[in-house]
Amino acid sequence: VRRCNNIHNRAEEIILQEMIYS
Repeated sequence: VRRCNNIHNRAEEIILQEMIYS
């Protein structure tokens, strides 16, 4: 569960960064 949560959190961070920088 923790691994999936980590991947999900990273995906959200990447999406937020793309929304901010694009």
